[in-house]
Amino acid sequence: MKRLYFDYAATSLSADGNPSSKYTEGKLAKKQLEDARSKAAAVLGCLPEQLYWTSGGTESNALVIHSFGLRLVRGTNNLSVFSSAVVSSDSEHPSVRENIALLSNLLQTDFKAVPASKIVSLCSDDTQLVCLMAVNNETGGINDVQSICSQLHAVHKRIHIHVDAVQALGKIPVNLAEWDCNSAAFSAHKIGGPRGIGLLYLRKPLEVVYRGGGQEKGIRSGTENTAGAVAFAECIERYAGSDLQTQMQAATERMQKLISTLQTFPRCHVLPVDRVSEGASHLQYSPWIVQVSIDGIPGEVMVRVLDDAGIAVSTGSACSNNKKERAYPFEGIRISQGYNTSMQDIDALCAAIKDILCKL
Repeated sequence: MKRLYFDYAATSLSADGNPSSKYTEGKLAKKQLEDARSKAAAVLGCLPEQLYWTSGGTESNALVIHSFGLRLVRGTNNLSVFSSAVVSSDSEHPSVRENIALLSNLLQTDFKAVPASKIVSLCSDDTQLVCLMAVNNETGGINDVQSICSQLHAVHKRIHIHVDAVQALGKIPVNLAEWDCNSAAFSAHKIGGPRGIGLLYLRKPLEVVYRGGGQEKGIRSGTENTAGAVAFAECIERYAGSDLQTQMQAATERMQKLISTLQTFPRCHVLPVDRVSEGASHLQYSPWIVQVSIDGIPGEVMVRVLDDAGIAVSTGSACSNNKKERAYPFEGIRISQGYNTSMQDIDALCAAIKDILCKL
């Protein structure tokens, strides 16, 4: 018998169905959603019920930060404690940095981010939330999340550690059980999945600021993106699971070729400088991202000239507290590779940069 669909008010995507609905299409969508959650959890090292579907990494980060703000407002009349209650690294993604700044402005208190290397030493009994990026989105720098979490939890049992793992998933090993963080954010489109779907890991549920239909156990209201969740889970299984080590090895070889070639160009400087200093370990940096500063050529100019040559890169901030890096006044470029990048692509990029340096 042909099925007739009369629930367009819930969703016009009748083939997908609304996971919250109890009819056949809704039940099928719900099963797909939960199967995807279980697949993701198996790779990430957590329980399925600890994962919540969101619209992406930005929302996942914001949900945790503003949940903390709500808890702080309810828990004290002295809102000035915000400056000591929140500790964040000074290299966080805008979705973390700007949401913390927003809370700070709303609470009319000061907040100052700190270098990731000082997070542990600057936390105190007053600290309630720590925000830490696993892999920096501009330099590729890797923070030892497991070590930082272990050190913090050994002394400060009640600290909530939130990890922005958007650039880590599918690029370096991610195991939430080993990391021992309290929450983490992930995004599908960074590992070959669709835009508009992400995950939030919560060891324990949080009370969130906004309400809606109560989907995702009230953590993230809104009709779930079933197709996006299924696609995201498949990408997690492939790129963060079975293919991870193979992809990492290939990416490392390509990155080593790129960096070694760029170092032969007198005007090129790989940043941070300790990435190529004697004794530096490639394990301290993601093999997927590198930042380069070029003497005499601002980053925006390099982006435009490389674009004319058919090559897409982005600008990257070259600011740093390191005195050696302050010697390079121009904004740099960020070069980031993906699963489909080949060694031939690396050769073509290097040739194009060399040609530009001869002309500019």
